[in-house]
Amino acid sequence: MKGAEVCVMLLDQHLKQRNEREPKDYASQILDSVTNSLIKLEIVQDEKQFIDELFNPMVSVVHKGCGGDELYEFLSDETNIPQGKEVNNRKAWAQIAIAYCVQALRASDSGDLTAAWTYVVDARFAADAVLSSILDRAAAISARSNVGRIGVAAKLANDPVQAAKAEAKKLWLERYAGEHPKLRTNEQFAIEVMRRWPALKSSKVICGWCTMWNKEVKSKPAS
Repeated sequence: MKGAEVCVMLLDQHLKQRNEREPKDYASQILDSVTNSLIKLEIVQDEKQFIDELFNPMVSVVHKGCGGDELYEFLSDETNIPQGKEVNNRKAWAQIAIAYCVQALRASDSGDLTAAWTYVVDARFAADAVLSSILDRAAAISARSNVGRIGVAAKLANDPVQAAKAEAKKLWLERYAGEHPKLRTNEQFAIEVMRRWPALKSSKVICGWCTMWNKEVKSKPAS
C-alpha cells in the first residue's frame, strides 16, 4: 500500500456555502464518509452492502427508539456482550454514527434544528473514530511492509487529533498500571484528557478508546 492510498480526507467537503448548509447536508456527508471508511477497512465491499447490512438495519433500530446515545451505552457495557464474542470497534462506531445521522435527519425533517445539530456533532465524532482506525491500520501495514512509512508517519505527526490520541493512550497505560488514582472512571479520564489535549473534544470517543485499549491489553499474552 502506497502513501497516497492511505490518505484520508479529514475535513467535510460541501458544495453549499456555510450559510446555506443544513443539518441534513452534514448528516448525508457523514454517511458518505462512514461508507468510504468501511470500504477502505474492507468491512463492506461497496455502498450497496453498506445500505443493506448497516444503514437500513440502523434505521429500523432508531425507529424502535434506540438512538446513538442508547447504542453507545449498550456497546460500552461489556456485560451486554455475549461471553466469548468480540465487538468490532470500527463497525460499532460506524453503527453509532449512522444512528446519530438518522436521528439528525428525522429531527431536521420535523423542524427541530437544534436537536438535529447536536446529533450531527455526535455523528461526526463517531465517524472520526472510524477514520482514525484507517490511519492506525495504515500505519501498521506500512510498518510491516516498510512501504510509505515516512508518508504515514508524517501524516500522523501533523494530525493534532492523532498526536493527542497517542498521548492519551500513554496516560491511559499509566492509569491502567495504577497511577493517577483520581482518574477512576473512563468519564473522569476523558475529562482530564480533554483538559490536557484540547484537540480531543468528545468524551464519548475517548471513553470508546478506553474500552478498546482495555481489550487490547487483556488480549495480549502475559509476559
